[in-house]
Amino acid sequence: MKFSQLKYYLIIGICVLLSAILANYSPKVDPQTSPGVVQPNPVPKQDKRSQATVLITGIRSGSASGVIIKSHDKYYVLTNKHVVGTEPGPENKYQVKSYDGNVYQEITANNYNRLVQNGELDLALIELPTESQNKYTAAKLSTGVSESMDVSVSGWPQCLPQPQYTFYDGKISNQLSDRSDIEKLPKNDSYIQDKDRNYNDGYRVNYTNATLVGMSGGPVFNKDGNVVAIHGMPGVAKDNTPKNCNSLNTQGAGNNWGIPISLFLESDLAQGKNFDPIKAPPPKIAPTPTTSPKNTTSPSDKEIFQCPDRGKQEGWCK
Repeated sequence: MKFSQLKYYLIIGICVLLSAILANYSPKVDPQTSPGVVQPNPVPKQDKRSQATVLITGIRSGSASGVIIKSHDKYYVLTNKHVVGTEPGPENKYQVKSYDGNVYQEITANNYNRLVQNGELDLALIELPTESQNKYTAAKLSTGVSESMDVSVSGWPQCLPQPQYTFYDGKISNQLSDRSDIEKLPKNDSYIQDKDRNYNDGYRVNYTNATLVGMSGGPVFNKDGNVVAIHGMPGVAKDNTPKNCNSLNTQGAGNNWGIPISLFLESDLAQGKNFDPIKAPPPKIAPTPTTSPKNTTSPSDKEIFQCPDRGKQEGWCK
């Protein structure tokens, strides 16, 4: 009887020991190397992209992004109209926050019409207080956009426990110069579903960068750190459910649309302001090759004309 009890306790002890060993041996998955899972890019606070990209909270669907720009001695946040286009209720407010959590501006029902300007395009300007102790970092604007150029989309994806700043690299893949270019888009591009509205809202630039929910209104930077477009629309359907910040999945999220800065500068929002953009260089025109004048006399002409003997004698032909 004692031997049976000893055997029983021995088996239980071995099982407990094996369970502990296996628990400690379980392999850990590195989210940075797992396919389809990315960590936000580590960006130092002194990076101008992160300092110029703001977080906008208080939105019914969660949060969004924007970028600080400057006209004369005034600072603004340029974002999408669909981000702040609705006046907050009596008990609600929008907050514009910096990379390190400072609140740059609070927008309530009382000051909404004074601080927020909604444009004809899907763009809006939020005026920042000039008397603030905050030192704003304004991004430079550029009108230079061309296909295949390197760009990065900067913003604040909605994730848990709270939005986290990141940026994703990619390239300009397409530009719409007029409405007829829409017909050349792939049939599965969600742009086509509401093509007239999307075109009228200003969405003309397509890029391969991944974007996630919460990055609407974020800037599209060129390699020099200048803003060439404002992100605002996905080209494919996306899952809007907030995920953990350490396991954001960007698979299939690389077809997106933005509004070029050139359209913003031509819009009603920019009237009466001077954002001092960096102008796109004029297109290079190939020199027209010069050609030597052609000999208009054909061999047949020489055969038809025969110099008579008199002409040869008088010297007026040979």
